[in-house]
Amino acid sequence: MSFRRNLLPALCLLVCSVGLRGQVAGDSASVFDVNEIRVLPSPSEPRRLNFPSAEKPVDFDVSAAGPAVAILVHDAAGAYRVVFWDINAPEKHLEWPVPTGIAPRSIAWHPASRVFFLAGSSRDEFAVWSVKEASDGWSAQEIHRSAYEIRRLVLAPRPFTSQDEGPFYRLFFGEKGNDGSYAIKSVTEQGGREYQVVGPKSGFMKLPEGEMPPSEIEARWALPVAFHPTGHLLIWEDDRHCFNVARYDHVNWGKSAPLLEGKLCGGSVTATPNGVGLLYWRPGTPGATLYLDGGAAQSVQAAGETFISTPSSVPDGKGIVGLTKTSEGWALVYVPIAVPLADVANAWMFAGSAAERRLFAANGGLFRDLEDDQLYSLYDSEAYSCGGYEPTTPKRPYLVTTDIFWEIFAAAYEGMFILRERQEAIPAFWEFVKQADRALQTSHPGSRWAGIFSSVNKLQQPGAGKETEVARILRAEGRVFSPLLGREFDYGELKPRGHYTSRPDLETYFKAFHYLTEVTEKNEDVEELKSLPADVKAKALAWIRPYESFIAPPRAPLVWKDDKFSPPPYAKHPAKERVFPLSWGFDNEVLLSTVYHLDWPEPEQIKSSDGLPRLLPSSLDVAAALGSGLARMLLAEHLRKYPRLVTALERLQMRSPAASGVQAASGSLYDRWLAALAVQWSEEVAPPNTAAGEKLWRAKRLQTGLASWATLRHATVLVNERTGAECGEGGFEAIIMAPPRGYVEADPQTFGAIAELFDAAARELQSAAGSFQGNLKVEESNESEPVRQGILRRLAETAKKARLFQAIAAKELRGEPLTNQEYEEILYVGRIAEHHFLVFKSLAREDFALSNPDPIPKIADVSGGGPYHLPYLEAGVGHPMEWDQIVPYFGRREIAKGSVYSYYEFVSDRLLNDAEWRQKLPAQPHPDWIASFLAGSTLPCPAHDPY
Repeated sequence: MSFRRNLLPALCLLVCSVGLRGQVAGDSASVFDVNEIRVLPSPSEPRRLNFPSAEKPVDFDVSAAGPAVAILVHDAAGAYRVVFWDINAPEKHLEWPVPTGIAPRSIAWHPASRVFFLAGSSRDEFAVWSVKEASDGWSAQEIHRSAYEIRRLVLAPRPFTSQDEGPFYRLFFGEKGNDGSYAIKSVTEQGGREYQVVGPKSGFMKLPEGEMPPSEIEARWALPVAFHPTGHLLIWEDDRHCFNVARYDHVNWGKSAPLLEGKLCGGSVTATPNGVGLLYWRPGTPGATLYLDGGAAQSVQAAGETFISTPSSVPDGKGIVGLTKTSEGWALVYVPIAVPLADVANAWMFAGSAAERRLFAANGGLFRDLEDDQLYSLYDSEAYSCGGYEPTTPKRPYLVTTDIFWEIFAAAYEGMFILRERQEAIPAFWEFVKQADRALQTSHPGSRWAGIFSSVNKLQQPGAGKETEVARILRAEGRVFSPLLGREFDYGELKPRGHYTSRPDLETYFKAFHYLTEVTEKNEDVEELKSLPADVKAKALAWIRPYESFIAPPRAPLVWKDDKFSPPPYAKHPAKERVFPLSWGFDNEVLLSTVYHLDWPEPEQIKSSDGLPRLLPSSLDVAAALGSGLARMLLAEHLRKYPRLVTALERLQMRSPAASGVQAASGSLYDRWLAALAVQWSEEVAPPNTAAGEKLWRAKRLQTGLASWATLRHATVLVNERTGAECGEGGFEAIIMAPPRGYVEADPQTFGAIAELFDAAARELQSAAGSFQGNLKVEESNESEPVRQGILRRLAETAKKARLFQAIAAKELRGEPLTNQEYEEILYVGRIAEHHFLVFKSLAREDFALSNPDPIPKIADVSGGGPYHLPYLEAGVGHPMEWDQIVPYFGRREIAKGSVYSYYEFVSDRLLNDAEWRQKLPAQPHPDWIASFLAGSTLPCPAHDPY
């Protein structure tokens, strides 16, 4: 195979995937029209290209697509030619003779086209040539001529644009003045729009008053050295041969400052392709020194070679190319080097310390604590939260996570739940209580049930005495003897939690509901209730029906004898009759079956080998029973201590809805939510990069599922049965920065499962005839639409977006390129995440007005309490966390950031509401299985320049 065949695919990639227009036919104008380079990998072993003794390499440059090198060679006859070396095929090479009359001294590849540039002398003057490949070979065209010597040639890696031209790339070179000093000049790739970048004051472009010149960076002597890979930082050399950095601001060159505070002088310096460090070379010194962390960390790379001139990095950062000379002649060598996160294109934006680089290298990503109130807040951070959108500031890419769609669905679920509860269930409840009170006063005056319903009926009436049952219910404090009930009752259980703390009338409803369901459970004799008139029973069912779509089947039959509310197949220990069908999802069954019960058969009693009972479950039990291998692994100590727990989990998996053939589509939204969580916890989804990231990947997916589960329990805190163990119970030009090309979490199955949840919610809404009254305001309009119609529209839109990201994730896993439109969907995911979340949250308001929702931290008690005063197992959602994940990126890798849940679990001796949990949260540690992936700092906003 000839070298031409090896080289041209690499060169084609520069044009085909990096050209200045969109890569997908049919794409409309997009911020992603300037596409990215697909980089070819570099070899892992050294390579060498030897030159005959009569030939001398003058200059060389490495292709931006790599690993191809263009070498300018001068022979003994005085002729010049360009030699193309494919490092992956070192035995073959292609040559191009430089036309007679051109004496080049510098060569540079175009960053995005099959073009290279030469700078040198011609006809007693100096010039720059653009050399393009055509069907019949390479063709040189002069684009700039000067009477003054041109030295060095550096191309900016990002294009520029002006009001009347662009996009175009710029060349930077040193031009020698009459006094022997140099100034840095720049022209476009076509040779136009020349200006001085750094130099004497007299050389700057003069513009009309009020117009900003392209640069005013003064220096007596200046030569260009290299660019930072993002293109906004130019490293240049001054008359002391020390290095400086000039920064391109919005439309011109702004300030310049000494590089690393002036520590580096002599030799040359280049930026690593990932932007994290600098490679410093000095003549006569072996290899090159890698500087990290502002020079605090140094290491010699390629120490076995002594380079004659500045070595250049290959674009994936895994090696350098340099010129050497031995007794046998000149040679160009490729040497692998060790740069942290070498092929991670934007590592400089995320890995600001050695500790963070180690986390990325070991796990493929990390977590950071945030103080945001909502998950969607992160998705504005690169546009507005950094002090205003600045198009010439490099941006970090976003990672679209399943978490944001879990949170939108949670808002939709809770909004529909609250709306139907407020409009139908609560009025029906009070009507039922009033009718039952009246009936019992007639049929069973003076009975306990008559007293109970009388007390509940009076809760809405102010002025109850201090020692009455009504007052005890309203105080909701502690365990107190109740003369009415004839026993001690834990009124502290009536403490409002969840959304019921938002209004006094909801707090009263919470207390009344919970009191009535608690006393029913503790009173065995319900014959009086069974004998209530049919119209009273109808009122009870009118109270219950609005909740039917939102709760799992109960494990206890209804007093009102409605067969629709019968125990599910997985409920192994049904309970006695109750007035309300408290939700008994498969998660409840897990939490019940993994703790000790004295009255259960011996093989089912969860206790240690020395007889100590397991009194509290773990949320990991739920995840393990639904398929999470990591959760089971984290339970290893529990499984050793309680041998029967192993059997219990195995039996639970066997009688889970999926194993028993009960399809989620036939269940309530609660059942479907749990079924979707099983998809979230599936072990079949591989990490998006390498096996090295599997631990973090699995921990993230476990945490996301647990936080979503805690959100579900929080939303259903009143209607969900809690389990317990039983011991008895204007300027010149704008630089075009690379727009951040984000990524979608590589979990298409979970995106699909969440989309189906939105579909299921829509079906439930459509089947609820006569429900969801009122009108919602239409966005950006003074008009309104019926609530039902508005919710259905947004459920459908969000499901469509979830499926869109499902499709994108599937494309990523197949290695298929994304379209510009798909990249835009990722970039602007925060729009739908925020708006639809706020609309669904508005359903909880009487006027349906958009407003600031409560912060995301929430708490749910999922086990404990009861007659044995057990502590409570609390499952909490904290502030969002940032997930910085290494993902594939055009032949290399990049880091993208997304917002994810944080999850906490702890034992509390008292019930907590959301406000109390938020006060406790700052001191609450993350679970150990998350803490090991946690960085100790947040990202600066915007990203700090690395030097």
